[in-house]
Amino acid sequence: MNQQDFNSETLENRESYKNNMLKMEQSPVAEISNFNDFRYFDPKEKWKMFVDFESSPSEETFPMVMTDQSISAIKMAGYAIFTIEDKEYRLMLFDEGEHYLLPFTDGTNGEETYGGGRYINVEKTSNNKLMIDFNEAHNFYCVYNVAFVCPVPPSENDVEARIDAGEKVLFLK
Repeated sequence: MNQQDFNSETLENRESYKNNMLKMEQSPVAEISNFNDFRYFDPKEKWKMFVDFESSPSEETFPMVMTDQSISAIKMAGYAIFTIEDKEYRLMLFDEGEHYLLPFTDGTNGEETYGGGRYINVEKTSNNKLMIDFNEAHNFYCVYNVAFVCPVPPSENDVEARIDAGEKVLFLK
C-alpha cells in the first residue's frame, strides 16, 4: 500500500469512528458543545505493525482497575510482543468478544494525549500474529464524559517510547 492509500484508509476509519460515536445511544461526546471532530496525529505507516501473539490459558483473568477505583475481572487473551526503538515490549491483550482490547500508556500521555492512556481494538486472528495499528488508538470514553467508567491500563502495558499516532486530547491545556 502506498502512503496516499494508507492515509486515505486511516482517514476513512477515523470518519467512521466519529460517525459511530455520534450515533451511539449513549454517546460520550453528545454533551460536548460545538463538537465536530476528534484530534489526531498525522497517519504514519510505521505505527501499523504485525506483532507476535502469545495466547493465555482460556480461563485466565486479570483484575483490571477502573477509573472509579473498582476492580473488574477481565478475560486475558494473551500478549502482543513487538519492538519499538530497540526495546522489546510484551503488552497484555484482553478478550472483549469480537476483538481484543489493548489498553496502553506511552510517552505522549499527559501532553499530547490523555494522561490515563489510550486503547486499540485489535482484530482477532487464528494464528500467532496480530496486526496492531497505533494510528487507530483512541481515548477512553471517560475522557469525554465522567459518567463513563474506563479501565486503567495496567503498568505492564506502559510503552516508554512516544507513540505519536492515533487520537490526541480534544482540548489543549
